Formats: sequence, structure tokens, C-alpha cells
Amino acid sequence: MRINAKIVWDELIEFSRSDTAVDIQTGMSHIITCCADSFIHSDWSRLRDLNYESGVRELARWLPFVLSTEVPQIHLEGLWFGLYNPIDADQVARTDIYVGGSCHYDEQDEACEWALSLPYKPSCGRAHSSVLRAIYEIAYENDDGLQNDAEWSLGLAFAVIAIPRAAHAVNIKCIPNHASVIGVATGFDNGDAIPLGVITERGFSRTAP
Repeated sequence: MRINAKIVWDELIEFSRSDTAVDIQTGMSHIITCCADSFIHSDWSRLRDLNYESGVRELARWLPFVLSTEVPQIHLEGLWFGLYNPIDADQVARTDIYVGGSCHYDEQDEACEWALSLPYKPSCGRAHSSVLRAIYEIAYENDDGLQNDAEWSLGLAFAVIAIPRAAHAVNIKCIPNHASVIGVATGFDNGDAIPLGVITERGFSRTAP
């Protein structure tokens, strides 16, 4: 990559461990600045202008809908929010995020290997995120575009900041067979997993009570 991926990764880990909620517009702008400092490109300003807050609200509506529409029948211990590239009906690739559930969760597993097996795979589990779609479209609009430099950094950043907000909207009592806490993690399906915290009866928390 042409950006300094280590700096971006370190900032994302800091976000994922923050005891206070990260403001989505501020956080995304910060990551974009980190990227732009190491690789100058005019499209960073276009990406900075996206309405990330509306994307967070989308996810906060989507996740409770999924869990109530297709109630997990497994003993749910972990939720994985995977970033991937589905091919839409128009045969165009996008970036999107989906949710799957695991019977296992290990808060000490920083690689999130517990998410390799996801027996809970709801048919409505794809978010159809307008923000992730917009990032992808700008990134790959031209041959000399930002491409994976933007898709990787901003896709992960959006997930790391937005998923805790969406998870906080989940009423764990509506899931009939769940662990006392449900682990939450995100990342690309081909790697770069980031643990985010847990869902409890009080909502999302960075650490288990």
C-alpha cells in the first residue's frame, strides 16, 4: 500500500480500546488525515465529506432488525462483522459488511479465530451500507484512484467506530439462548481482525463486567 498502514492500524487499535465513544465524523477525518499525510491524493477530500453519521444510523437500525427477524437458534457467544466484496445484481463489486454468529468467544484471542466458524448466518445479514459503497466507488472510480489504500483503511475505520454504536442498540434479552456476554469483533474476512468488546444487558461495553 502507498499509505503508512502501520500508523493507520495503530490508530484503529486505539479507537477499538477507547473507553469513550469515538465520534464518527471526527474519527474518520483523523484516519483520512493519517492516510493523506503519507500519500497525497485529491480524493481524500471527497472521502472526508461523506456523511458517516448517517451510515452509523443505518447500522444501528439494521443489526437489531437482523437479530429479531432471524433469531439465533445457537448458543450465541460471539458476533463477527465481516468486511467483504459482494458482487451485486449489476455485476459490480462493492465493499459491505455482514454479521454472523459463533458458539464460541475468547476475549484473549486478538486474532479472533473464534470467528472462523459462524453457524449463525442470517439471510438478511448483509448491511447494504451506503457509506461502504460510497468509499468503494470513490476508491476505484479511476485507474489512478486510491483503490485499496482507501478501501482498507476507511472500511476498517468505519467498522471499528460504527459497530459499537450498532451493538449498543441490541437488546440481548431478545436473544433466547445467549452467553452472559456476547463478544463483538470486526475485520476483513481475509485478515486484519479487531476485537471491539462485548454486548451485555446494559448494551455495548469494551470489557466484560
